[in-house]
Amino acid sequence: MRARAHLIADDAMSFVVMARLGITDAIAFDRHFAEYGRFALL
Repeated sequence: MRARAHLIADDAMSFVVMARLGITDAIAFDRHFAEYGRFALL
């Protein structure tokens, strides 16, 4: 459970940083990026 929470926190931090930097595209194999839906996955 703790490892999963850590991954989710990492993803959330990535989303915040990407949004602040204006990044709209991402290369990701993580399902959380697809679930979040704000970034175009390449």
